[in-house]
Amino acid sequence: MANPSPSPHSSYTAFCRDIQLLVAHFATHPPALRGGFFIGVIPVNITELESVEGFAAFCEGLNLRHFAPHELLSKGKAHETPGHPGYGLNADPPAELWPNIIPAITMADRMREHFGRPVVILSAYRSAAYNTAIGGASRSQHLKFAALDLSCPGITPRACFDWLGIQRDRGVFVGGLGLYRSFIHVDGRGTNATWDNT
Repeated sequence: MANPSPSPHSSYTAFCRDIQLLVAHFATHPPALRGGFFIGVIPVNITELESVEGFAAFCEGLNLRHFAPHELLSKGKAHETPGHPGYGLNADPPAELWPNIIPAITMADRMREHFGRPVVILSAYRSAAYNTAIGGASRSQHLKFAALDLSCPGITPRACFDWLGIQRDRGVFVGGLGLYRSFIHVDGRGTNATWDNT
């Protein structure tokens, strides 16, 4: 029996989602136009477009239940704040670093499932220039695209930190856990590290 073709509605929904992802990405850091084209008024560089499409495919393979690719491409508040030393300095993670984020985003996805609340990615990949501008640690796991800073509105950072600590103790993942006043840090550095900056 032949597989039924997807409904026009589902195809249209997927198309709209993909366009929203592209618009959100390129609106915040428009590429050079050499070898590119326009979607509406948004300039699109073919190489960057291929990178975004490739990252979307990579994320789809992770079977995440609660996160879309554009959330992992978040550049951070300072990148988007005119006048801040880090304004416009961040970038997308290079493709060779993409696998590094798997432990952290997997735990973020599971944390979202556990608490039943949205989990917000505050910081993911940081370019070296951006990391320096915001005062990040010189050996930050964000530089390797191995770390996420997260908040969970309605749930205290301590509760998130404690739950992730239990998961780590059970061997669900290996990596760093940091507690801050308004967020938590989780990374997949491959060895356990814990700190409390509250």
